[in-house]
Amino acid sequence: MDDEKDNGFDPDWTIAGAAAGMGFDPEEDWDRIPMKVRPLADYRTPKPVYKPMDWSNHEVTDRYDFVHIPADDPWPRFKVRHLPRRPGETDAQHAVNRRLAEEDHRCMGVYLGLAQHASTLCDHFRDCREGVCRRAGKCLSRRPEDDWTLLGGPMIPPCCDTEERVERVHGMIRDMVDELMNQPADGPADGPADGKADREG
Repeated sequence: MDDEKDNGFDPDWTIAGAAAGMGFDPEEDWDRIPMKVRPLADYRTPKPVYKPMDWSNHEVTDRYDFVHIPADDPWPRFKVRHLPRRPGETDAQHAVNRRLAEEDHRCMGVYLGLAQHASTLCDHFRDCREGVCRRAGKCLSRRPEDDWTLLGGPMIPPCCDTEERVERVHGMIRDMVDELMNQPADGPADGPADGKADREG
């Protein structure tokens, strides 16, 4: 389309080409590719190999000091990764940044819970490589929290190991969120009910 061409749209754009243009090898330097490129990328082209990220200069903690999480919380929980305090950052600015980090990781946990629910409805647990899911008859497993080798990264369970499954689960989550947003104010707030999502996508 002409307007796409005028806006710089490239239908053949991939992270491999973008990374190469920045001087990175997408196979060897995956963890060095700037995040401003990676979220826009096709995470399946090429298929990157998982390598643990170096978070040694970050504070990684289980504590949520700004976001209240009830004792009976049904959602999976992520560790919070706090960036180092910036030079000249005030106490108020530092507190805001820590709150935002906690809110981001809280949202990641909710998304993972929805993805596990969607995967359960799709019966992905039946051929999941994780025995705990097969035995329980539902999706329970998680990827490493720094595994961003596919779209959704650690918010997508291990059984979503194909493009078709990933896209289907993302679509089901969109439907679940739409359903929850359209519920009355006094409706359920603990996640979608079993059977609400369409197994056939």
